[in-house]
Amino acid sequence: MGNVNSELGKVIPYGISRHRVIPVVLALLLAVSLLSVAGPVSAASSGQACKKAGLTATSKSGKKTTYLLCAKVGTKLLWVNTKPPTTTTTTTTTVPPFSGGSCARVGAQKEVTSGSMSVSLLCSKVGTKNLWVEVSSKQNYTCDALGVRAPSSSSSCQVGDTGPGNGIVFYVATTPFIASGTTCNTACRYLEAAPNTWNGGSTDPYLVWSTRFLGCYGYLDALANCESGSIYPSASAAASRTAAVAIGMGMANTTAIVARHGVDTSPYAAGMVDSLTFGGQSDWYLPSKDELNQLYIQKSAVGGFANKSPHGTRPVYWSSSEHVMANQWGETFDNGDQHFSNNGYAGVRPIRAF
Repeated sequence: MGNVNSELGKVIPYGISRHRVIPVVLALLLAVSLLSVAGPVSAASSGQACKKAGLTATSKSGKKTTYLLCAKVGTKLLWVNTKPPTTTTTTTTTVPPFSGGSCARVGAQKEVTSGSMSVSLLCSKVGTKNLWVEVSSKQNYTCDALGVRAPSSSSSCQVGDTGPGNGIVFYVATTPFIASGTTCNTACRYLEAAPNTWNGGSTDPYLVWSTRFLGCYGYLDALANCESGSIYPSASAAASRTAAVAIGMGMANTTAIVARHGVDTSPYAAGMVDSLTFGGQSDWYLPSKDELNQLYIQKSAVGGFANKSPHGTRPVYWSSSEHVMANQWGETFDNGDQHFSNNGYAGVRPIRAF
């Protein structure tokens, strides 16, 4: 842990398109049930070379039968483990009509939606054709402000669900937490993050944490430059900064940052998030240090985070928390390393509690 002006001090901006890394072999698990292939041939072993994509085989060891499929893996035709052939008809409630359709490039991936289902597909070589094969399906749930799911479910809101602000839920508390200034206030259970399109573009904006507005506290509490000063007066700075990192503190931090900037209309992280109305909600805020870390942990579920900033540097995001040295906390989203820095540019992703 240390001062990382070398990272955050650069113009360090952001945005992964939602993209799952799905092994080719997994995609082929459903190939036999989805498509008609040639009948079984003599026994083979998984990983051995085979001659024609689409052939099936079985291999027995005692009472255990292994079912195999000849499929193109990379540039080779290999036997791969699969499931027993089935004669049942798969309904469109679990497999949308796109599964089984033709595709151009083996290994290509896509995610499609059919009603309330989200289905992951992989382009696979089956017989002489390149076809989309279903890898996995997921029921899409939307949560209301009380955490109730729609369509109805036996469980309450979960990570990956769509929140009441049309964001993605990334944190579910085991017991209620306090987030002063939010609509849930002392009975908050969830955190959702806005999508990377929240600012009207396709990637998160990269902004300074604060501006040079003369509204913040300096060493002697006189009005100081907010870029080098603090949002807390020296008399309460240490305790305030220690508390400011916790889950639920993002809204209070954001409010304090905006208050110290007063009438300054220059673009800065907390100011832009504070003025946001998205998904019918206007209580979005800049996450605290611990909230930002939870966002990093669930970055795949949330999606929209790029491997690099718009300027080619490492993808660092701002929290709303100050370090005890009046620096600002940020986190690198390629490895989860949390740093403190004297301002600079970093990515901005709004969140809200409910």
